[in-house]
Amino acid sequence: MPKKIDVQIKESKAKLAELLKDEWDKKRAHRIEMLYLVKSGEENYKRNLADRLGYSRTTIDEWLRRYEEGGMKSLLSISKSPGAPTKFPKNVRQGLVKKLSSKHTFRTYVDIQRYLKDKYNLDLPYSTVHDYVRYQLNFDLKANVRQVAGSR
Repeated sequence: MPKKIDVQIKESKAKLAELLKDEWDKKRAHRIEMLYLVKSGEENYKRNLADRLGYSRTTIDEWLRRYEEGGMKSLLSISKSPGAPTKFPKNVRQGLVKKLSSKHTFRTYVDIQRYLKDKYNLDLPYSTVHDYVRYQLNFDLKANVRQVAGSR
């Protein structure tokens, strides 16, 4: 037997429509749309609502539970996982930044890779070193090598 939705939506249909129109985050928009469909009476059963929005019934249950317990703020808060721990501890980052900013610098990312292995015993793949130096530290090795070569 399908489970009927028995949650009282506090916000008005007009307010939900406005929130839905202004929301740019797709995950949050789906949650607002869920409330709108329930408030407007377009969907009265969890299974139908889940099928319409493209989520499982348990996800809809979770969203409704969060809304009941904490309101709109709780429903719309989307947690983000912290990700993998950094491969570059603070002391390594500081040493690398200092070395990169000195006049005698690296010619290639392989040189940086060797430096990290020798000085900090960090055996990192080339791609990790390149991405970290180029995009996290915003250091363009090619431009720096050209600049050093041009000043000789």
